[in-house]
Amino acid sequence: LRDDVFRTGRPVEKTEVKHVGRDEHGQEIERYFNMLYLLVHDAAGRKYGVVSYATEVTELVKSRKSLQVSEESFRVLAQRAFAAEQKLR
Repeated sequence: LRDDVFRTGRPVEKTEVKHVGRDEHGQEIERYFNMLYLLVHDAAGRKYGVVSYATEVTELVKSRKSLQVSEESFRVLAQRAFAAEQKLR
């Protein structure tokens, strides 16, 4: 990835990149990051290297996934309530 950015000069952005690691107790944990890779030039304007920025978005991803599960549960409940109401008519 860094080589591509260095070669082409085009920045690369990756969102919600999953990283599986271990905590201080050896337990496996999932973390998510938004990543940005940018070409860096020296004072003469020559390609110098690639810098990367990472922002952890684990809580955002977990919240969104939890909301999706909740919305699906509500949708199923609403469909069942509607079906039950139709049977009572």
